[in-house]
Amino acid sequence: MSLPSRVLRRLGFGSYLPRNVFPVHGLPALMHAMGWNEQPLVAGEQLDAYQHTSDLNFRRRRDAEAIAAAARNTACGHMLEIGTADGHTTLLLARNAPEASITTVNLLPEQARGAGHLVTDLPPRERIGQVWRAAGCANVRQVFANTAWWCCDVSPLSLAFIDGCHDADFVVHDTELVLAASAPGTIIIWHDFAPCLRAQFDWVDEVCTGIDRLYRRSKLHGPIFHPDDSLVGIYRVP
Repeated sequence: MSLPSRVLRRLGFGSYLPRNVFPVHGLPALMHAMGWNEQPLVAGEQLDAYQHTSDLNFRRRRDAEAIAAAARNTACGHMLEIGTADGHTTLLLARNAPEASITTVNLLPEQARGAGHLVTDLPPRERIGQVWRAAGCANVRQVFANTAWWCCDVSPLSLAFIDGCHDADFVVHDTELVLAASAPGTIIIWHDFAPCLRAQFDWVDEVCTGIDRLYRRSKLHGPIFHPDDSLVGIYRVP
């Protein structure tokens, strides 16, 4: 009996990810591999919260360490975040890269037409970005838009964090949007990326599927680093 293609994909058969994704054992190893020297600034009680099995092994803190290290060592230029939500990650970027200009994009509930199925949340306008606004971050610009229709108006990007709709089609679209505004050396970070957890979480599988398509289409070249116990993949545009 043959296995369904979805099951085969989750097991890695026919995928480009096994040959391009490299597990990284801890923050010091990640910083060494990326050539980073500045230690990240990471704080917040929410980083140690446990609300779901996806938070096992202090996953939120592992995510924050990797994202903050990338921002701290990129430091300046234009940064883009797709998926603001409450703004915790926006604040993390802003504090670690105070000289950078950060644009963060999130759709409003009334802009959700064609937004895909795996949208984590549709917060009202007043909640979007409330954390970074309360902290008074002066280097952040909030954009309310559905990236299906939005044209990136900042380039070249020094760093991009992609955490919008998790449907594979949107992951492809948002990554292509970022790549068009990138230059050699741009850091791209995908959230909810963990090939080892594809069988457990549909949204992780969709993110991995989208990234796999980008390799198949020769849009991505070279390694993605995946820090242990995190849900982030880190890529440097060659």
